[in-house]
Amino acid sequence: MIVFADIERLFEMPQLLFVLMFGGWIVTSVVHSLASNWRKARESEHMAVLKQQMIDRGMTVDDIEKVCNAGRGKPPHLMS
Repeated sequence: MIVFADIERLFEMPQLLFVLMFGGWIVTSVVHSLASNWRKARESEHMAVLKQQMIDRGMTVDDIEKVCNAGRGKPPHLMS
């Protein structure tokens, strides 16, 4: 539990206070960047495996395109 003595120690060490106040967003930004790039890499891997499986099953290019684009944008019957 943080008590007033601990808070007073923070003000006695201005470097630590500076890092906590202004450096916290840097850590958050780096973690966010790493997580989002990792997610994109995993999605790309999964999409490549899916496409290869569809090719192995003999699906046409149009069918593969429909599957890959499913859930993105407007449905085909609402495009016009």
